[in-house]
This record gives sequence, C-alpha cells and structure tokens, in this order.
Amino acid sequence: VSLRVKYIFKLFAALAIGLAADSIEQFVIGFILPSTQQDLCLNEERSAWLGTLFYISQIVSKLFS
Repeated sequence: VSLRVKYIFKLFAALAIGLAADSIEQFVIGFILPSTQQDLCLNEERSAWLGTLFYISQIVSKLFS
C-alpha cells in the first residue's frame, strides 16, 4: 500500500471521528438539558434559552472557523 493511500485512510479516519463527535453533541444536549433544568432550578423559559444558546454558539463557531 502506497504512502498516499495510508495518508488518505488516516485523513478519512480523522474526519469521521470529527463528524461523529459533532453529531453526538447534538444528541447529548437533549439528555443534559432536563437534568440541568432540575439541578439549576430553571423554569421552562430559561431552559429553552439555554438550549437555544447552545445552538447559537455552534452557528457562531462554524462562521469563524
């Protein structure tokens, strides 16, 4: 196997891990938000803002990266 093919496989693996981590982050917020709401004694409105800020921060980070 040539050096170029090894490089392509390593690049593919790194990109796949990055994509998986980004996708998992979307699902984790759904599990963390209810327990955070209970632990911090947040009402529904503040909990909604917390979830919204998470997605806004993702959008801003994608714009500047």
